[in-house]
Amino acid sequence: MPSPQSRGCQAQGGGVSSGYTVGQLQEALEELTEVPVSAQKLIFQGKTLRDESKTLSGLSMKQDSKLILLGRKASERVLKTYTDDQEEQLRPITAVLKTVDSVKKKLDAISEEIEGIEKGFVQRELVGEACRGLHKRCVAATELLMRSMEALDSIVRH
Repeated sequence: MPSPQSRGCQAQGGGVSSGYTVGQLQEALEELTEVPVSAQKLIFQGKTLRDESKTLSGLSMKQDSKLILLGRKASERVLKTYTDDQEEQLRPITAVLKTVDSVKKKLDAISEEIEGIEKGFVQRELVGEACRGLHKRCVAATELLMRSMEALDSIVRH
């Protein structure tokens, strides 16, 4: 288990094994630091950990590995309360934000796959097929973003 650090405080012996996934580590860090998983950004060996299903051992994390956790505790965030009418007006914007976040995750995954192709992790004869699949996923992501822009445009018009 790496020694997670948050704001200069070192956590010891948190009971996380190398077989844990990044997602399980994030949950353990949430309990330890009160930084919600959704607000966490984990950096290991200079790279942001995005794939929650990767195991710590698969990332070459060891007992004394250094891990950077960026994020704010939920209690440090400014919480606003809205009237029912304001919440109703914010719903379409919140839906667009969720869609955009989803597309960002998809594009991050595509980017990682492209990086894998560039590094030669895909057999040469399969590169064309892989690229066609990535192209289709990029087109789908673009369409989702266009729909999101149209949704925002319709909100502004009302």
